[in-house]
Amino acid sequence: MSEVSVAKTANRSVVGTMNEFALLAEGYREHMETSDLVVLSMRLAETPCSAIKYNSPTQLLKECLAGRLDDSMSRLFLGQHSPGRGLHQ
Repeated sequence: MSEVSVAKTANRSVVGTMNEFALLAEGYREHMETSDLVVLSMRLAETPCSAIKYNSPTQLLKECLAGRLDDSMSRLFLGQHSPGRGLHQ
């Protein structure tokens, strides 16, 4: 096992999304009767997330690959937000 560090977050929205994904994954696992992590992660990737302006990770990736992201979403998606500012601009 590797070491894990825990620190205070700069973005509570991401923590909320992580908690929601944990709850959804459990529900999908029971409903879909699967423990296959790839199947569950593909289903979770369709979930809209407030941290990425209510896009789903799947949709955002499609737009990124098609070159259709506006500048603010490109910075957000690539982790290039302005220092001292939150991700919600």
